[in-house]
Amino acid sequence: MNRNILSANVPARDKPPDELVWPLRLFIILLGYSTVAIPAALLIYYVRRNRHAFESGQFSFRQLIRSFAVGNPDYQLIPTGEKPASARKDTDAIPQTRSQFVHMAVFLLFFFSGIQITLVAMGVLQERIITKGYKRTDRLEVEEKFGETQFLIFCNRIVALVLSFLILSKDWTK
Repeated sequence: MNRNILSANVPARDKPPDELVWPLRLFIILLGYSTVAIPAALLIYYVRRNRHAFESGQFSFRQLIRSFAVGNPDYQLIPTGEKPASARKDTDAIPQTRSQFVHMAVFLLFFFSGIQITLVAMGVLQERIITKGYKRTDRLEVEEKFGETQFLIFCNRIVALVLSFLILSKDWTK
């Protein structure tokens, strides 16, 4: 290995990411995630302070932002016996019979299995992307590996966030 890279006189920006001290790598990773977390926190703060500006009768992007920041105040995870402003649907009720319970358990198992299969598939694909060599376009005889794992995971999270918004917006229009 090149001694010049390992010397203390080389600035951190000139060292490869694997050669940096772990607290510095952690700081760089947190700095990258803060580019998403800080704007999201500011958006939530702004929408909560100006909630009335984000209310509309029909589904819109403003209503989606409001639901992200504030949520739905009429939603109850566990019924308390009180009727909220908008009446609960019968499909949200706690199962009363054994067949309803079995139906909901199978429903839950189906979605749990789908999530697990998706997570395993994504893990296999990410591992393949990271460990497989790719030919360069300028020199076909040279293979390089994908080195930015944090970027790959960050892109995965962004895609998951966009898909979540799409699925939630589909459900909110019902």
